[in-house]
Amino acid sequence: MLVKMAGLLPAAEIVVQRGHDLEVSAAVYSADGRILASAGEAEAIRLWDRESGDLIGTLPGHSQRIVGLAFSADGKWLASSSTDGTVKLWDYRAGKQARLFNEHAGNWARRVAFSADSRWVSAATYDGTVSVWDVASSAVVRTLPTAAPIGDVLFTPDGRFVVTASHEVKSALIQFWDVATGARGLTLDHGGPMTGIAISRDGRVLASGGPNGVVNVWELPSGRLLRRVEMPDQDGAWDIDFSADGTRLATSGHWVNRIWNTGSGALQCELRGHEDGCVQISFSPDGGEVATASSDASVRLWNARDGAVKRVFSRRPPNTPVTSLAFSADGKYEALGSANGMVHVWDARDGSFRYDLRGHEGAVHSLAFSPDGAWLMSGSADRTMRVWDMAHGTISTIHPLFDRADVIGALSAGGTQGLSAAASGPFAGGSLDNTIKLWQSHSDRPIRVLEGHTANVRSVAFAPGVDRLVSASTDGTVKLWDPRSGECLLTQSDGAQVDVLVFSPDARWLAAGLADGMVRMLDPKTLATLREWRAGQRPVQSLSISHDGQWIATGSGDGAVVVWDSATGGEVRRFTDITSQYLPLAFHPKLPVLAFAQRDEMVVHANVETGEVLFQRVLFSDGEWLAWNPAKMFYMASPHGDEHARVRFGDQLVPVYPLELYRRELRRDSLTAFAAPAPMLAPKDFALWWHRYAYKRAWLYGGLAVALAWVAVRLRKGWIAERLRRTQENISRQLFVLQEAERKRIAAELHDSLGQNLLIIKNRLYLAQREVSEATPAAQLEEISQAVSQTIQEVREISHDLRPYQLDRLGLTKAVQAVVKKVADSGAVAIDSAIAPIDGLFPPEGEIHFYRVVQESLNNILKHSDAATARLSIERLDGKVTMRIEDDGRGFDYRATMSNTTDSRGFGLTGLGERVRILGGRFDCDSAPGKGTRLMFEIPLPTKHEKAD
Repeated sequence: MLVKMAGLLPAAEIVVQRGHDLEVSAAVYSADGRILASAGEAEAIRLWDRESGDLIGTLPGHSQRIVGLAFSADGKWLASSSTDGTVKLWDYRAGKQARLFNEHAGNWARRVAFSADSRWVSAATYDGTVSVWDVASSAVVRTLPTAAPIGDVLFTPDGRFVVTASHEVKSALIQFWDVATGARGLTLDHGGPMTGIAISRDGRVLASGGPNGVVNVWELPSGRLLRRVEMPDQDGAWDIDFSADGTRLATSGHWVNRIWNTGSGALQCELRGHEDGCVQISFSPDGGEVATASSDASVRLWNARDGAVKRVFSRRPPNTPVTSLAFSADGKYEALGSANGMVHVWDARDGSFRYDLRGHEGAVHSLAFSPDGAWLMSGSADRTMRVWDMAHGTISTIHPLFDRADVIGALSAGGTQGLSAAASGPFAGGSLDNTIKLWQSHSDRPIRVLEGHTANVRSVAFAPGVDRLVSASTDGTVKLWDPRSGECLLTQSDGAQVDVLVFSPDARWLAAGLADGMVRMLDPKTLATLREWRAGQRPVQSLSISHDGQWIATGSGDGAVVVWDSATGGEVRRFTDITSQYLPLAFHPKLPVLAFAQRDEMVVHANVETGEVLFQRVLFSDGEWLAWNPAKMFYMASPHGDEHARVRFGDQLVPVYPLELYRRELRRDSLTAFAAPAPMLAPKDFALWWHRYAYKRAWLYGGLAVALAWVAVRLRKGWIAERLRRTQENISRQLFVLQEAERKRIAAELHDSLGQNLLIIKNRLYLAQREVSEATPAAQLEEISQAVSQTIQEVREISHDLRPYQLDRLGLTKAVQAVVKKVADSGAVAIDSAIAPIDGLFPPEGEIHFYRVVQESLNNILKHSDAATARLSIERLDGKVTMRIEDDGRGFDYRATMSNTTDSRGFGLTGLGERVRILGGRFDCDSAPGKGTRLMFEIPLPTKHEKAD
């Protein structure tokens, strides 16, 4: 994808290095080894720079899958063969087709080969004949009647013979044909269908292979079979190639590619990494590298000596549509929802990346920030609404829908109660859910359901600062609601379908986008139309109002985003060439900047006053992204996104430095800008700006030396601190282990020794009671028996507190349920619990730590909170266990308690934190006097190796 940057000197454009979308069936090196060509399923032919990995050019390709590629030895031509039966000759430097050979149209042309002098070209075809063409004249020099489908073809190094390999099982023949006369020469029987043959450069050895997993190595010109190599695990040998010196032989297989010693047949190394089978394998001209083309849509370059991966030309299409866009009201965050279920969050002030929010299993169709910007709500096609904590970038709540709604496509947040409204939205299709659900941010059920619409609810909007909610439906009505009572206050219906609604910042008017392309301004009290104008001929899909209410932006399928003057309805600015199918857009809450999706995968920030494009972002399907600022020529990317983009100056591709190196330059004032030049890119020598001035290089190198010395000192201090931390952690761990071991021993002693003795005493007293004499009153014996029973019960309780028997006998889940029941049975507090099965997730040491965390937390509620109710929830989600314990008690000042070393609660919370740290998790406490307490724990699940340790 090319994005041209207008008005820049020199002219530049950003190039996204898009890899293959579908399987790659051919990959070959040029004669000088500098270029790698790859092609596959009905796609363009891609030309890559071998050293840098840059995509340096594309060729149109064929109408069907390209199966064969070959460079001529003189470096002038690239030939391609396709399942459409044609062979094309390309002037790849000029980027155009030079010849078309279509004698086999309608049949497969599987592989293609040049003669050593680049004079002739031939292709392996499935129509029973093989043609040899003259490259200069395009004439057919010779037609060879092979009478069978051919899997591969090549020329002998001297150019005298064309060698064909039959693809049929019954006639698995390798045949040598004299190009001058067409006479058949040497014939070899491979013994099975062949998909690949190779001949050494000296012409002395030929190898043949196929899907039967057998490679035969033949001596030439005698045709004697030298050896037979069989692939391990009955793997195939779909293609083969010799190294330049002929000493090594490479084979491609279903899952594993291999390099063999030609002389001995010994396996030298395996090339593992592809997720699917490889169709072609090629040695580089110098023999030091191997290229493989795979059905997993990637091309890999390998070190031919040890099989290590050197470079991957993977599938990197920027094909992840941006489905939703929102800014927080304080201008702190910008959020993008995408079709792959991810929500990306950036800092809206300087453009730096903040979070990737993962969890949705469907497209994120709607986003809404809470008025204070602390929470982000996201609605998805997976029938859930998620609430995200913006301070930490973590999931806070999941609101699932269990009705027939298949999408949450409309969201809004507001009102005096801090509610969020959710509806099915414009992407719900045939949904039967026509309601609006009102949620509190962390409620597990909607607190109110608004019913009244008779068709899909396409849009909902809260009025800023007041308790009013408006909704629009495909039933042609707009309704005004009181969200506190759920009462419908007003219904407006004039037959026009409203697709989107947005309140002005002061709530004095309401903007509506209609399905007929009109924009209306409505009175929020009466829903009467104040004024209207036409925005386009297609439905208005999206609306946004600037922070001062001056502008209204609309997006429609007309291919334009238009900014209108809200007072007059006049056009202020028009952005064209809009191809996004979802058309999300939003005004920045602090600046005259409009963000919108120009293409499915690209978001643009534009200055409304000047029309200048300030910033661009492109999203990739795996969550990576890149961004480009054409005004300042800044660029940044996620960890690997910069590997897939270049800037083109004329015909030259150059990499770009990440934005982090220029972060200081973004905030330069006019004085510093005048004192030193701004960062700038230039062809060939695009180094950082201070590299261009000789007198600054000494400063740079001296600064680097000081920085390196400082880093070395910091690393050494960090290493020492890390050793101390690990030592302290081991000591803490051992203390807990010893404490639990001692508790277990004491519990056993109490139960097995003292408990048994008391039980014997009780039984003896019982027998004595039955034979009581007048001298020993029965009442005294009864009193002694009760005292012993009470002592036995106390011993059991002490033993259980020291070491719960449920943990060892019944598992962690039952043990946690038992301690919850014990607290609930005390009658002091009512506990609501939801505990997911957690048995076997942790090693024994981890289970007792987890149990003690639950036990100590509930004991704290009993001892300190004066709470009437409490709630415990434990769930397993995304490779971790999350636990939330909250009560409605009196709360406390968390920071003051933790800083007060004499407070027992401070010690208890410290112990909780230490146990959670040993488990590798996180512990957060949210409490304030009079507002209850909420404890949040996140504990990652250990791996099998960690469990074994």
